[in-house]
Formats: sequence, structure tokens, C-alpha cells
Amino acid sequence: MSIECTKICQRCRYYHATSECCCERDECILVDKMDFSDALNWVKHGKKIARAGWNGKNMWVRLFEPCTISNGCKCSLSQPFLVIEYPKGHSAYPDGSCIPWLASQSDIMADDWVVVE
Repeated sequence: MSIECTKICQRCRYYHATSECCCERDECILVDKMDFSDALNWVKHGKKIARAGWNGKNMWVRLFEPCTISNGCKCSLSQPFLVIEYPKGHSAYPDGSCIPWLASQSDIMADDWVVVE
């Protein structure tokens, strides 16, 4: 999995895997990066996000849905939450890792968020 500067239409806010826009508006404006509020919307719709300015590479934030198994599950979490995920082979976590994540003030104020492919 790699971090790509995926295009987001500024007008329709639609995610585009290519530079083509299908919002049917004239002069659609495609942007590579977005602010945290737009990035959070993509997380809510199942996309992974990352900051282009993060020191670590090949890591991303995604939504973690709590356990819904009612028979014998000991999971005490009942609401979705954000996790930062490191894939297997990452230099910091060679076996991979998924850790609960809280955005810092600089993350919230940043405008270099991208959708991860």
C-alpha cells in the first residue's frame, strides 16, 4: 500500500482515483491535499488518510469499528475510533501494528492530508 496524492474535487468533494472529475460542473477544481475536516469525512466513508508532512512514511489513519459479536466477546469498546496503522515490514514495527490514535493540534490545523490508496 502506498501513499498517493489522490485528487479531491473542491466543488463536489468527490474522491477521484484519476484526474478526471464526474461532478458534471464546469471548471471542476481538483486538489491533491485537504484539511483535517475533509480528511475525516473520507475516513467516515471507509478511506485511509495520512499527512504528506508526517515524518514516518507508509503509515495511515483509518476508522476502527468496535466488535459487534455478542457471544463471548470481551471487547468493551462500543463506538468507532481512529487508529494509526503501520503495515508489516514498516521500519518502526516490522510485524505491523494498529494503535489507537488522537490527532494533535498540528494535525488538526494541517492542510496536507491525503487519501491513501
